[in-house]
Amino acid sequence: MLTASTTRALLTARRATTTAAMHSTASAAAPAVDTRPPLGPIASAIRDKLTAECTPMHLVIYDDSKKHAGHAAMKGLKPEETHFRVTVVSDAFSGKPLVQRHRLIYGILGNELRAGLHALQLNTRTPAEWDASAATEK
Repeated sequence: MLTASTTRALLTARRATTTAAMHSTASAAAPAVDTRPPLGPIASAIRDKLTAECTPMHLVIYDDSKKHAGHAAMKGLKPEETHFRVTVVSDAFSGKPLVQRHRLIYGILGNELRAGLHALQLNTRTPAEWDASAATEK
């Protein structure tokens, strides 16, 4: 499992490699979006919907589906785009407890959850929480 400092390092390293298409209409202060290529249709939908609805400062999406290929719940199914770890840092979470943050994300990704997204591990933080965690790791 990645630590917060490793995730931040990945975000910093990948900030420069974020696709031009993601920032075609964005300003210089556009959010850093980190995904692991190749993006399938579910990962793309997660990225697009969370970017549109939450305007994240950071968005990291990991497809962990292959790690769950042999699990009982996945027997007979393709292990493609069923399990994700998502880190979202957004002002949209300000003043909301963890349960409300997760419900917000589940609501945004409702169609994907109904269409076969089996597991979603969420790390939802405000920019202040993200910065505070970075400060404590120095």
